[in-house]
Amino acid sequence: MAAINFPNSPADGQEFIAANTLYTYVQTKNLWKARSLSSGAGGSGSSSLAGLTDVSLSSIEAGDMLAYNGTFFVNTALKYRQIAYPCAATYEITNVGTDYKLSNIPSNPNNPAITAFAGTTIRFDLSVASDPVRIKTITDLDYNEGLIHVDNQGNVLTGALAQGKTSGSLYWQVPPSAAGTYKYQSGVRTAMFGVIKVKGAGNEPATLVTTVGTTLALDLAQSNVFVISLVSNISTVQLNNVSAAGSTVTLIINNAANFDVSWPNSILWAQGSAPVLTTSGTDILSLVSINGGAGWYGFVSGQNFG
Repeated sequence: MAAINFPNSPADGQEFIAANTLYTYVQTKNLWKARSLSSGAGGSGSSSLAGLTDVSLSSIEAGDMLAYNGTFFVNTALKYRQIAYPCAATYEITNVGTDYKLSNIPSNPNNPAITAFAGTTIRFDLSVASDPVRIKTITDLDYNEGLIHVDNQGNVLTGALAQGKTSGSLYWQVPPSAAGTYKYQSGVRTAMFGVIKVKGAGNEPATLVTTVGTTLALDLAQSNVFVISLVSNISTVQLNNVSAAGSTVTLIINNAANFDVSWPNSILWAQGSAPVLTTSGTDILSLVSINGGAGWYGFVSGQNFG
């Protein structure tokens, strides 16, 4: 007969179930009194886990994780879906009006941009009622590879079937070759989305920009490498969403003719002056900030590429 691991230091009247038998501890005799729970045995023990004397549960729900604290079994703050797969980063997504909010993001902006690394896993805990979440490419196509959805009952859906959920946990096991720019987007509001910038080993997604008018606005939440088709003179340059820790930006400028850029005074250029761009040619410039974009160091990486 297999040994039964009774609870340590039981209290008088404490109940314990093993092998379809209810054991009740009798303190005066220092023994466990056994009663079979088989049909017709007349057992009157607890019919639920919460009814036992060595548990302390409150508002237990499907998917709750239980832990023994040395005295009682208690429900934790975790759901099984949140530990189903290991992950490098986690975010809770909620929706406020026509915007998404993500936990763990400083200053709590709307639809914040996040960064992931190819070959790692990120998890979204969904609580978005009327705005089901879809993972998409920057060109608005569903991206299904590596997606896993786990609901509170532990049911698992993968790939395209994991898309468009409003609750549960959505895992994205980012493929090693997936460096680029993606979106988490509402399935019912195309303008409701945040950017996911996926970095790979030695790979930085490049963003193509064609100048329109006299303002060049570069969103560093999307990329730190920009291929710029310069088809007009630029009088204003905006570097948006600079990391607080600093950023390194690469600008590959394809000058269509004799166009020029008026750089902001916040850029200190090597040799004390901004470079003269190649007419009808390609130049590569680099910008480095160590103070969240308040100031930049600028230098030429190369000019007049044929």
